[in-house]
Amino acid sequence: MIPALLTLAGLIVGMALVRALRSHSYRNPDEKHLPRRRRRWLPAAVAVTWGLAGLAWWPTDPAYLVFVLAVSVPLLVLAAIDLDVQRLPDRWTLPLLAGTALAVLPVTLMSESRAGLLEVLGCGLGMWVAYGVMLFLPGSGMGGGDVKLAPTIGFLAGTLTWPLAVLSGLITFAVAGVVGLALMAAGRPRGTLMAFGPFMVLGALATTALVPALSRL
Repeated sequence: MIPALLTLAGLIVGMALVRALRSHSYRNPDEKHLPRRRRRWLPAAVAVTWGLAGLAWWPTDPAYLVFVLAVSVPLLVLAAIDLDVQRLPDRWTLPLLAGTALAVLPVTLMSESRAGLLEVLGCGLGMWVAYGVMLFLPGSGMGGGDVKLAPTIGFLAGTLTWPLAVLSGLITFAVAGVVGLALMAAGRPRGTLMAFGPFMVLGALATTALVPALSRL
């Protein structure tokens, strides 16, 4: 019952997000001319994420369930923004990082997860350092917004265990690699910039909702 209700609630929230993003208020002046993209995928993405999270964490770990539900919404909004302008705005990534970092302590204390606070903080720091190093690698295509988003994902997945934080990164780069190869096969020029934030979000939500839900089936 709870997963079904969360799926319905996620659909409603996703539809509200689509309406809220129609103004494209996050765009810079030099981005105003870009085509306005539709986001028909967003309600389904929120609904599936919330439903899977409910299946994975209710009733065993309600604290972590609320954590995933709360963080997934701005993560999916950031994915939509990155797909639109290939940029992750600081006014979204930095408050999300601060809020996630503050939530880590109570969630860790209330959750039945196996990770301790130091392990969770280490995951966030490790993810930030890893992406920070890649930022300076030639041809990485990494942006500063990706680096600022990385600790949030480290906290979210690392609240479970550090191997799941690593799994989040592996899923991110595996899917990004496959999509990149597919785009090249379709004729997209090599070296063309590709929004990386959506792959980071996919890796995080797959690790914290999809994989745990599948493990319970």
